[in-house]
Amino acid sequence: MEKPVKSVEPAQCLQFGANVAKLLHLLGVDWQETQFALERKQHLVWAEIAGVLSKHLVKVEKVTDQQESKVILTDPVPLIEPTEKFTLLVDLGIITVPEDYDHATQLAKFKVENEKKFQYGYDKNITDANFPTPSRILKPGDKFRIKAFIQTVARTTSEEHMAFLVTQKAVHLGAQGASLVFDQKRTQLPKSRWYASFDEKECLWEDAGASRHRITDMFAHLDDGFEFSLGCFEGYWGNDDAFFCFCDVE
Repeated sequence: MEKPVKSVEPAQCLQFGANVAKLLHLLGVDWQETQFALERKQHLVWAEIAGVLSKHLVKVEKVTDQQESKVILTDPVPLIEPTEKFTLLVDLGIITVPEDYDHATQLAKFKVENEKKFQYGYDKNITDANFPTPSRILKPGDKFRIKAFIQTVARTTSEEHMAFLVTQKAVHLGAQGASLVFDQKRTQLPKSRWYASFDEKECLWEDAGASRHRITDMFAHLDDGFEFSLGCFEGYWGNDDAFFCFCDVE
């Protein structure tokens, strides 16, 4: 017995420009979320769309010569989710918090010393005022083992990243942790990837203009250039997104 289907006229959904939002609405995609992602990097939009389309059987039927074709979406097909969504990208070894480290001014000092090294951009909102209280406040002499992980599926959430970091007994160092990785380990970072430094949502800066909690996110380019940007806790993460895992050295 054939599954029940939903039928939509092409005029409602197939015109890529003005009507693409209608198609996404039909598929249950949050168009506002994809618009926000598009401002950051386009592939997240297509990850969002592909993630929904992959759950459906899509058919195009020509009814008669006088009628337009119809897009037919079957009910969602159950998918088997992988039990492990993350895998190790690189073990960066140990970082040590410098003796002259001052938490209150770390990000301001880091910008003065390193902004020119971020040839592809440095987000002006990465400041001590916006990120004053990460989950762990660093102290001079602290040591952490740093690993970077990547995902093995097309799309993940920040909540899934945080849950995975719990299994690794990770601590969250936020923007300040990312600055130390750049200072001490940037030459070891595999290229063409973003590297996020996660933290609890309440520790992140809330961007009032976008109503999003922002995560520091660093991109390592093939030409050894870097970008220091801000990701979105409420957004989705794609295949070129890696993230740091900081663990106490016992």
